[in-house]
Amino acid sequence: MRTIIAIGGIIRLALILYGDWQDRHMDVKYTDVDYRVFEDAARHVWEGGSPYDRATYRYSPLLAYLLVPNMWFPIWGKILFGVADLVVGVLIYRILRLMRSKKLQASRFSAYWILNPLAVNVSTRGNGDALVGVMILFCVLLILKHHYVKAGLLYGLAVHFRIYPIVYGFAIFLFLGSRKGNHHLLTAVRLLGLSKDTRKRQWSFALASMFSFLICSYAMYAIYGDEFLDQCFLYHLKRADSRHNFSVSFYSIYLENGTSNRLYTFLPQMICILALTFKLFQD
Repeated sequence: MRTIIAIGGIIRLALILYGDWQDRHMDVKYTDVDYRVFEDAARHVWEGGSPYDRATYRYSPLLAYLLVPNMWFPIWGKILFGVADLVVGVLIYRILRLMRSKKLQASRFSAYWILNPLAVNVSTRGNGDALVGVMILFCVLLILKHHYVKAGLLYGLAVHFRIYPIVYGFAIFLFLGSRKGNHHLLTAVRLLGLSKDTRKRQWSFALASMFSFLICSYAMYAIYGDEFLDQCFLYHLKRADSRHNFSVSFYSIYLENGTSNRLYTFLPQMICILALTFKLFQD
């Protein structure tokens, strides 16, 4: 496992350094445009302004705070994202080992992430999604270790940081109510926390999540006001991003020129997540 991490780290560092060279010497840039958005937002924060002074910054101010060191060390953010990407692989290994997978099997699945060219390319170009990946997987690890309040606090932070992890909330809630032998959707009533034996862990997680999310969001609202709410959360209710090709709905949105409301595109994701929850986690 250490060898896999070392190889993954060397590959990421090499690409970060190469990307910096390419950005300075070639017309086609290696760095993702979003990284420049993060960097500009961090600059506004450092100068005493708002990260939302940077057009198209749609994230929590916490991300801009993390990238303030970019003002002196421009590849800081990429290194941070690259390390987070490696930590995702480590968490995959730890979760699988905790679920009693053999070392070789756990190492193999971890390597699928750490040595995956797509994951390597995304993080070294300056995409920060690995940070959210760390939060969610660490949340899963805490749940498996029965630390439900800590897991909830971390999950709430993840949802504040990037709104999309909210789609996992109901599935986690149902998982915390699962018991061996529940194979039918009729068990949903009990899984919703209506039985006494499951209520504590489910609601400990749920209330801790809400507390964490509200505290983080209120703190940012107190500093940046309505602009924070509009750009970080409300924007995603009306967005029609026709160029976001990591989305499974990208092409249909592109063909429609981003003119229709795309909220319904979350429905297939929610159905898949809930179906897998009922199918796989009734143990």
